[in-house]
Amino acid sequence: MDLTIIDTPGIGDTRGVDQDKKNFENILNYISKFDNIDGICILLKPNDARANILSQYCFKGLLSQLHKSSCKNIVFCYTNSRGTFYQPGDSHKKIQEMVSSLGTPDLKYLPENIFCFDSESFRFLAALKQGIPFSDEQIKDFSNSWETSVKSTERLISYINSLTSHDIKNTVSLNNSRMLINTLTRPIVEITSMINCKVKDIETKKEEIKHKTNNIEELKKNLTVEYKTIERKNLPYPTTVCTNPGCCQIVKYNEIESIHYSQRCHEGCVIKGPTNQINCIDLKGCCAMDRSTLSCRQCKHGCHYTKHMHITYETYMVPVIWVDEEVKMKINKGIDENTAKQQAIESLEKLIKENSDEKEEIIRISSQLSFFLKENSITTYTDTVIEYLKICIELEDLKSDKSGKKSLQENLEVFQKQHDILQRNLTNKPTEKITAADVPNLIEKLKNLKHNGPILRKHIEGNETDQKKINYNPVFIRNTDSKKKKGVVENLKDGAETVRVFFNNIMG
Repeated sequence: MDLTIIDTPGIGDTRGVDQDKKNFENILNYISKFDNIDGICILLKPNDARANILSQYCFKGLLSQLHKSSCKNIVFCYTNSRGTFYQPGDSHKKIQEMVSSLGTPDLKYLPENIFCFDSESFRFLAALKQGIPFSDEQIKDFSNSWETSVKSTERLISYINSLTSHDIKNTVSLNNSRMLINTLTRPIVEITSMINCKVKDIETKKEEIKHKTNNIEELKKNLTVEYKTIERKNLPYPTTVCTNPGCCQIVKYNEIESIHYSQRCHEGCVIKGPTNQINCIDLKGCCAMDRSTLSCRQCKHGCHYTKHMHITYETYMVPVIWVDEEVKMKINKGIDENTAKQQAIESLEKLIKENSDEKEEIIRISSQLSFFLKENSITTYTDTVIEYLKICIELEDLKSDKSGKKSLQENLEVFQKQHDILQRNLTNKPTEKITAADVPNLIEKLKNLKHNGPILRKHIEGNETDQKKINYNPVFIRNTDSKKKKGVVENLKDGAETVRVFFNNIMG
């Protein structure tokens, strides 16, 4: 019989969400040894109608790890179902509602992919072997239980055998890609905001040269542009912080206002999960969170876990000096004043355009990556960049200079418009969807941008390093020569028939 059953740890481990994360990593590492998986069996208990937070987390936590193409291979198996007459019982409505809430058409919860079993007949055989006596009525009852479970098992194997296998590389690649994309959230928001400020400073300098420069000596002085860039300061250890405006402060660094996450809810927090990302479900497991309310015990306002981040660094705006060396050199060679002034203006206009184009490219690629996760995940994907932008807009009210808020709001509108454009394009031209293989290439494009690539590279690679330190173990696809063989159901029937004969013998 060529049948491989992979038994995995249950979800909702009593040791907490960190152990669940570790279990998921171990499962992904193990299944990457295979090329394909034919069926994914979700084991459930009948007559459990409680749709509590833990059960929803377990259900969605499992599905979030799987590629959307695996939906057709998912089946629902109810164990210990003799007490509910081999039916899902009260659990049926709860699971039906959970599946419907995901809005994934290929994920079915229908009679053809629901199977009910009971293992008490096996326990009966084990007890019988130990010499424990049973009445004829009990033996008959266990025999009927065996027959019913065998039929369900045969139906399960036949159903799975009829499906197209799920390519394991899809699921493994999705999780690898999600890790890479998670490293972009803060850098994308902070650097697009920085570009806005930079362009504004350059435009101010251009207007100054155009209208206030009257001679060559004044022009020489105006060939220098001061704008703001981001400086990254790594923390000694990961820390859970609150992003609620009531828990943040404004600090001045080089006379420039910056947001400071002053509420340190848990320094040295060791939870697993994405870092530097808002509204991360893994923060439910932080020691600072109350397990029943999911609110922070350290925040003076009792802020919800969704307002928190697990950060590994802080950023500050710092001044940078840029000098137009080309025009400066031409002036020193004796170029006339009008020509020098015109070239200085053109040089600044070029700098403005290149930075503006880079911002558009950053937003375009970020939106493409978000849509990749949205299109390939079973569970609903929330764009973390847009969520973090909304938080940053809220925090800008703390600053005395409100111009940054308008800039962030403009960025938010651009991101949302880009999403709308992508949605229309994907609907009209489905062949243009990106694949997991495209994700590293798109991120590399960001790192290689002429002006803002170096700082993006520093932040993205810094976040990748931090992520790996905390919880990420790379999964490698291994090539195997295993091939799916037929005849599983026939072999299973042979084994079931052997036990059926045994029952008949002991019943006389």
